[in-house]
Amino acid sequence: MPVHRLMLFLCGWLLTAGTVTADPQRLVDPGNPGPDLPPSGRSLFDLLTITDGRQQVPYPFERLIERLASHADRDAAYLGRPVKAVLIPLGRSLQRAAAAPDFFASPRIVATVDAPPPPADAGGTVPLLLQDRLYVGYMPAADVLEVVSYNERDARFEFQLVTDYREDATPKVVYARRIVCIACHQNHAPIFARPLWDETNANREIAAHLASERSAFFGVAVRGGVDIAYAIDNATDRANGFALTQMLWNDGCGSGDAGQRCRASLLTAALQYALSGGRGFAANHALEAYMATIRAARWPDGLLLPAADIPNRRPLAVASAPGIDPADAIRDAADVDASVEPLGPRDGEQLWQPPAAEWAARAVSGLAAFLAPVDLQSLLGTVPGDRIVRHELQAGCELSGDAVRRLSVACTGRALQLTGVLLREAPAQNWRGRLHTLVVNGTDFGTVGVEGRSRTTGISLALPAAAANPSLRLSDGNAIEDIVVETIQPTDTGADRHASLRMVIREDFEPIRARIEVLLHDEVSGLDASPFQRTQLLTRLIAPVGAAASSPHTCCAEPGEPPMQVTPPEPELAADPLLDPFIDVCGACHRSTEPFPPNFLSGTAPEVHQRIAQCAERIQYRLAMWDLPPSQRPKTPMPPHAAHHIGDDELGPWRSGPLARLRDALHTLAEQNGRRLPSDKVTIDRPYASLRHCDSPAAVEGVHPT
Repeated sequence: MPVHRLMLFLCGWLLTAGTVTADPQRLVDPGNPGPDLPPSGRSLFDLLTITDGRQQVPYPFERLIERLASHADRDAAYLGRPVKAVLIPLGRSLQRAAAAPDFFASPRIVATVDAPPPPADAGGTVPLLLQDRLYVGYMPAADVLEVVSYNERDARFEFQLVTDYREDATPKVVYARRIVCIACHQNHAPIFARPLWDETNANREIAAHLASERSAFFGVAVRGGVDIAYAIDNATDRANGFALTQMLWNDGCGSGDAGQRCRASLLTAALQYALSGGRGFAANHALEAYMATIRAARWPDGLLLPAADIPNRRPLAVASAPGIDPADAIRDAADVDASVEPLGPRDGEQLWQPPAAEWAARAVSGLAAFLAPVDLQSLLGTVPGDRIVRHELQAGCELSGDAVRRLSVACTGRALQLTGVLLREAPAQNWRGRLHTLVVNGTDFGTVGVEGRSRTTGISLALPAAAANPSLRLSDGNAIEDIVVETIQPTDTGADRHASLRMVIREDFEPIRARIEVLLHDEVSGLDASPFQRTQLLTRLIAPVGAAASSPHTCCAEPGEPPMQVTPPEPELAADPLLDPFIDVCGACHRSTEPFPPNFLSGTAPEVHQRIAQCAERIQYRLAMWDLPPSQRPKTPMPPHAAHHIGDDELGPWRSGPLARLRDALHTLAEQNGRRLPSDKVTIDRPYASLRHCDSPAAVEGVHPT
């Protein structure tokens, strides 16, 4: 090939290569909500409320809070409160208008558990793991609970409604229509506002208005401060990471024997990470290399991770503006602007394309969050004492100080480094101090407090440990049992002295490692290509050696009856040229007996005609938003982007097809029912809050506001 043609070819190839764009895969798809009912398993809320085949939701709400708190460790809870709850009088939930006009008399309550389960009782039962996995929204004016809770068997959050939640009634629990929920919960998980959480009672203005009504609502204090909202925000962020953890466990290890070996290595490392208090886990370069191979084949351009945060919103910002009647501002504050509406396309997706080591490390730390401290206690309790091996590490030490009230220690050995200072006020007292350096077999403990007890031949050092794990542990999962600085005479003073350090390592993690190895040969191991199921894996690891594979674990046995329920679908309407466009595009969300979102497609054909006409102005307004650039939209368009996968490249066909048919049918139905619509421009020039409500006195009974 001539040189000039070769150069042209190379230039063309480089230009073409430069235009190749990355194609990261979304971790979750907001346009694919999945089935309403769980394909398998039950929600945590079901496991919490079903006993002896009956589902009973505690009432009043204070009793439900107490039930949640009973499954959490108060001693380990942030701020000493295992259940965190905030008040949101002017929020963005579907029920936000139910309390109008007295929003502050009936604020929505959002509560979650952010503490691990309590220690196991004497009977050896293992409590449910609710931490970061169960969220309840309560709207008193609507007598409704909205519940988001985890289903570990399907590795997804379930969305449920509890209706008739009031005195002298029997609450009804149903699984919600996921297409409605995922329109806002586009991450398929709980969502919460970014700081400063101005919708909640963390905002002093909001708290002051609430305090004028009462000091607490259903046991939730009005004066809560920002710490509670901060804790809920953190909990939703952690919950948002469950999907990535499950993907790395399930898909990131592949299938077959190699996949099971990969998951066994991840489980081993996750237990080491949890036992060591997050200090690390034993390096496994083969695991990193194997997962990197899977990743290169399946996700070469990385993953797009969803966000659990929605924009912060100050609903009372307008109320303080000059010339605005505060009462009018509060009345209109339930109207949510497009810029803060959860229905809009979600910002904040993160491209995740880390190095191979970080890819595996994220899987390990994520899996550790699926293990409660009580699980670690149970696992360690299964290790027979006669199977525990111990070995010693040694180091030489230099000591300085008076050895009576102050002693500096510096020790160095092949696998051990220790430096620190010990203090006491009198010779008869124990030592207290701080280790500035403690590195054991590559595990760096950083700076830690230490206590020392004098022995005949030296000082025995005791290091702090987590309440759930009474031993300080190395990254390989094994425990530091004893540390002794020897050949110190308590009366020695003056010059520097030589001593030795002896550390005893208790290898009580090795039997657990062996049990994981045995799992690889079980028919039902929990290590196959399926979601990470804490219950199933603990059943196999905690069960006595030789026990049947079907032995139930006391943690999360499947409840019996009642069967799962969903809201019954409305009967299909006969073909109607005027209603067909609405049923096709809007029916999944708005043809329902549930009042929220507005059920203007509920009922017989004549009733639906009337309901659409009643809501016509607001429907027209929402459809008109598709004609405006996103930055100029005062409200989010309907239907939401996420519900129909309408991308920017599809706006043309959308406007000329389904949207045009909807508009034509809307104008015809409105005119037939005596509510002729003006032009779109006239309608959108009016404040949305001033448009005719779907539940105005002239409306058909059962229709509720948009």
